[in-house]
Amino acid sequence: MGLRSQLAWLRNGPQQTHTTLASLTSELRELQQKVQVLSDTVTRLDAAADTRMEAMRDQLRTVTDDLGDRVGAVAARLDSMR
Repeated sequence: MGLRSQLAWLRNGPQQTHTTLASLTSELRELQQKVQVLSDTVTRLDAAADTRMEAMRDQLRTVTDDLGDRVGAVAARLDSMR
């Protein structure tokens, strides 16, 4: 860094640094807000998926129980024919 560059930075550097940091701070806040919106959306989607999965588990239990009952009835009919 030459003498002119150093003098220019001493004269303008702090203001440029402040301007750059202010801009980056604003952009960082915007990104944090976007991340929060996405995080909230993912949380809602997870909750909805959990609800659907529980409903599917209940439905599977019901169908499996029904199938077991039907197989049991067929087995009982076959045993009664002997």
